[in-house]
Amino acid sequence: MKQLLLTFSICFSFFANTEESINEIHLLCKSKFYELETELYINTENESWIILPPSLVPDNIFSSGTKKKITKPKFTRDKITGTILIDNLLLRERFVINRKTGAINFDAYRSSFAGNCQKFSEIDSKNKF
Repeated sequence: MKQLLLTFSICFSFFANTEESINEIHLLCKSKFYELETELYINTENESWIILPPSLVPDNIFSSGTKKKITKPKFTRDKITGTILIDNLLLRERFVINRKTGAINFDAYRSSFAGNCQKFSEIDSKNKF
């Protein structure tokens, strides 16, 4: 019986350690191809959001600005995922951030975004000119 409990506790601790204990991150992501950037705040316990470039936001009556809600945020060892509510009605797009490279990819209204992210706190905030 002790061996069974020991085996069970070892297996459980292995699976418990596959998920990271991080539950909050603030990122700034710059596009690889265009001069676009997006800001993300992801928190698994409170409201998460993303500020999209204006060119990725639909221009219709259902759109409510460039700041969009993120639902179902999830942190794993290799990636961060979630769903962006583009127009709060029908358009919901999944994003993926590779935690090793910082690469982000997601589709948006009539376009997509591919870029690289870094932590907001690590961005050099000195004046550029």
